[in-house]
Amino acid sequence: MENKNQFRVGVFLSLGIVSLCLVILFLGGEKLMFTSHILYRTELDQVTGLNIGSVVSLSGLSVGNVRTMEFKDQKLVVTFKVNEKFKNQISKNSTIDIRTQGALGDKFLYITAGNPGDAPLDPILPIPSVKSSDIFGMIAEKGAEAAKVFDIINEVYKFTKILNEDNRSLKMLNNLSETTQSLKLMSQDAREMMASLKAGTPKDVQESAKKLNQILSKIDRGEGTLGALINDPSLHEQLKSLLGSNAKKQSLKSLMRSTINENE
Repeated sequence: MENKNQFRVGVFLSLGIVSLCLVILFLGGEKLMFTSHILYRTELDQVTGLNIGSVVSLSGLSVGNVRTMEFKDQKLVVTFKVNEKFKNQISKNSTIDIRTQGALGDKFLYITAGNPGDAPLDPILPIPSVKSSDIFGMIAEKGAEAAKVFDIINEVYKFTKILNEDNRSLKMLNNLSETTQSLKLMSQDAREMMASLKAGTPKDVQESAKKLNQILSKIDRGEGTLGALINDPSLHEQLKSLLGSNAKKQSLKSLMRSTINENE
């Protein structure tokens, strides 16, 4: 009787284990025992974060997993399997790159679907790889440039911290407001002054400007002594000959100077 009970328990446990394995196989994304796959490959410069078993995505749809990664002629050759029913979506125009699942997620292979109507890609040929368009991949690739961005953010933080010490920013704004107000008042005074000048210029100023214009016009036409001196070069030459360098002309110069001094 005891042996029969042990046998029943063993059969029950065996059936439970088999059922559990079947449930795992049917609920698993791959359904390994019932799905056909095609092996593809690609060549990458680096596979940072990519692992054996990583997901292969076709335009966002999970279609397979990474099988192997190995070096070949200084290139990393990655072999992966894809569900056979998606082979028509992978053509010669398809490309592949490494992307990230979320901000801190795992790496995966992302395949872009080919043009509709193109012949499927022969699995013998590698799928062309492109530079990652994933934001996290770009940050990792451009690490030095990304560090500069953080340096700028740090400098901005320091600058704002200095401005906020002892209410400096508030004082600067108050000074700027006072300066703006002063400029506004100066501008108003200047406009009022110009308006008053335009409204009624004193007659004596107008007459003086008119007379000055008439005098300058006469000089320009050569009228009067000053006009003749300016416009007639012969008078200049005669004056030079009169005030020469001999003793007689030197006496004349002294006489002219004494006459000027007496008049003063």
